[in-house]
Amino acid sequence: MNIESALEALHTGQAVVLPTETVYGVAVDALNPEAVAHLIALKGRPPDKPFSLQVPVGYPLDSLATLTPFAAQLIEAYWPGPLTLVLPSHASLHPAVMGDQSIGLRCPDHPLTQDLLQAWGGPLAVPSANRAGEPPAQTAAAALRAFDGAVRVALDGGPCKLGTPSTVLSLVGEPRVLRPGSLDLGALLAKGCL
Repeated sequence: MNIESALEALHTGQAVVLPTETVYGVAVDALNPEAVAHLIALKGRPPDKPFSLQVPVGYPLDSLATLTPFAAQLIEAYWPGPLTLVLPSHASLHPAVMGDQSIGLRCPDHPLTQDLLQAWGGPLAVPSANRAGEPPAQTAAAALRAFDGAVRVALDGGPCKLGTPSTVLSLVGEPRVLRPGSLDLGALLAKGCL
């Protein structure tokens, strides 16, 4: 499929499989409550486990979250890349894309997905492309198989180069790693930055 097909699917509330440098994701319009509800059903996971949002390079993050100077430094150093930042949110979005007044944001480092995000112009809710409890997909074909035909549109960017989900770092309160992942934050931890 091409980006035009993916955009059409997103505009009609459908889910789209897309590549990242870490694992494949399944995306919906983060601002469409019906699309987010559809994503919850697709994933088969509880609605109180929020989805992170993917944004294009240069997106005005302050429209969604409060950025601290430290968050800005991390974004400068690691985006686009395999780092999801959980930040204090001031956006009013579906509860499935927000934690307790927080929101997870990521800017993926994959040219095909960046092209889609730039064309879309806003945030997409993008968990890994798998059913809850299953391993994340490394290829578009595996991602489509994971949803048993319930997702029909996929951008095929080839196999993921990292193969491990993004590192999730919360900057709500004291910085803490919520999920170790592709980005090794050991150096920052060792220096006492986290």
